[in-house]
Amino acid sequence: MTRSCWSWSRSRSASCSRNNDFPGDDIPFITGSALKALEGDEKYKEKIIELAAALDTYISGARSASSTKPFLCRSKDVFSITPPWQRWPPARVEQGIVNTG
Repeated sequence: MTRSCWSWSRSRSASCSRNNDFPGDDIPFITGSALKALEGDEKYKEKIIELAAALDTYISGARSASSTKPFLCRSKDVFSITPPWQRWPPARVEQGIVNTG
């Protein structure tokens, strides 16, 4: 991808994000190739590590705002599983922290 094409793509993505109430200018953009990383190219392996670090940083920043709120987990439906006395409610944690164990 040429530098001008990359610049245009990044600005369009940021603009689209802002138009849909996302912080377009704050979202990290990392260029790379997962295929080339899998093929062993060190340059692209570094990009995958950079992408993972950017995701960890960006998501942990977004998660911290909702983790200070009270726990909220919504159940949308209840499915029966064989045997009939077992039920499975699919749910999604919307805010707060889930502690396991």
